[in-house]
Amino acid sequence: MKKLLLATVAIGLTVVAAQAESRDIERTCKGEFTDMRRIGLTLGDCDLNSISPKELEYIERVCGAPGTIDSDSKPPKCAITVIATPSAPFYSVRKVLMSDKCSGVLHNDQNALHFGGGKGEDEGLCVIAKSEVAKVLAACRIGHFCEVEGTVDSCKDSGECVEITSITSARRK
Repeated sequence: MKKLLLATVAIGLTVVAAQAESRDIERTCKGEFTDMRRIGLTLGDCDLNSISPKELEYIERVCGAPGTIDSDSKPPKCAITVIATPSAPFYSVRKVLMSDKCSGVLHNDQNALHFGGGKGEDEGLCVIAKSEVAKVLAACRIGHFCEVEGTVDSCKDSGECVEITSITSARRK
């Protein structure tokens, strides 16, 4: 009887672990990078408390040091691609994908190439640096899904925006 109970518990735990992993999604965490003390580190609606020191170092390199509650300056804004599990009110980040990338439907508005901001898309924009437009257009078409890798940094004049420069890869998906 004891062996049967242990086997049942082991199977149950395996199923729960498999279900948790199956809920993991790739998403972009974007917004303010903040150290909220009791809550811990967050980037927009993403909980970063379970990431490795190497992943945290990467985020700080891309975003800058996190803002704090008692800081007079605004927290840095940036975007990072992660594997996360949805859990209200935050997405629990399980892994940081350490290549900076932007993806989605490619738009060309007001002489700027970008992802996001379209109907049914995220509000945040990922703007392609003007010096990189030719590389992107060589591989991708306006109005179609595209993925671009390079160096992502916050836009200088907007909080809900990142700019991708030094593009290493552009491809249709």
